[in-house]
Amino acid sequence: MIQLRLRLRATSAALLTAALSLLATPSLAQRSRDVHEHGAARELKASDFSGAPRDLVLWGDLARAGLTRKNGQYKLTFMPAKIRELHGKSVTLVGYMTAISGGKHHTRFLLSAQPLLCDECHAMNSPTTTAEINALRPQSQTDEPLTIRGTMEIVDDNPNGLVYRINNAKVLSRARTKNSRSTS
Repeated sequence: MIQLRLRLRATSAALLTAALSLLATPSLAQRSRDVHEHGAARELKASDFSGAPRDLVLWGDLARAGLTRKNGQYKLTFMPAKIRELHGKSVTLVGYMTAISGGKHHTRFLLSAQPLLCDECHAMNSPTTTAEINALRPQSQTDEPLTIRGTMEIVDDNPNGLVYRINNAKVLSRARTKNSRSTS
């Protein structure tokens, strides 16, 4: 049982590393002639959501953390006190889901300010605008923004650069922004 858990953790870590490497690698669209932008419809802002919860944390605040990259490894160099104070507290994030494992339902996935894996995008998300989500219940993959609430963990020593982890997360809703489009 312990060996199975270690093997699953190693597989999950490898998948997470692969997803994060996409953050550090220029996308194919950057090298193509056609440049695609999501524009305002894909950027999340607190004003886009009616009745935003009081514990909502904005990606712009999380992005203020400082990271350096040396020899392919990230190191957290600065964390604003306002964000550091959230460690261990309940927070709400609104963002886009990216699965880090196969299957239709996920309890562990990435949430980011903009979609991570858009084949047409030319911009990349920073590791400080991406959070690892450990949900209590499986969540089906979606292209719509999600509202997630859970316990914030600041990760100081992740060599892959992810700084934020939300544990015991609950999906509150599939967010409906003023500009959202149905994907079905």
